[in-house]
Amino acid sequence: MTKRALDILVVDDDRDNADSLAEVFALDDHRVTVAYSGEQAIEAFRHSRFDMGFFDVMMPGKNGVESFIEIRGFRSEEHTSELQSLRHLVCRL
Repeated sequence: MTKRALDILVVDDDRDNADSLAEVFALDDHRVTVAYSGEQAIEAFRHSRFDMGFFDVMMPGKNGVESFIEIRGFRSEEHTSELQSLRHLVCRL
């Protein structure tokens, strides 16, 4: 069975954590975007679509939960399934 490559957003202010997790996904041929702040995550989500997201919930500035809430607020109804996936993946890295 062929696996579909996913577009994954990794968000963590700890660059080592974010980059390490991104490398793990990239090794499995997924396309990964890394953001080092909640603000960068919001900007990335404005310009791209993601199948999955991993958010650190304890970051300075906008944390992962606040970022997710803002992202959810500006996406249209057509992107509900994307947001449902992201909602289940908000986690502390």
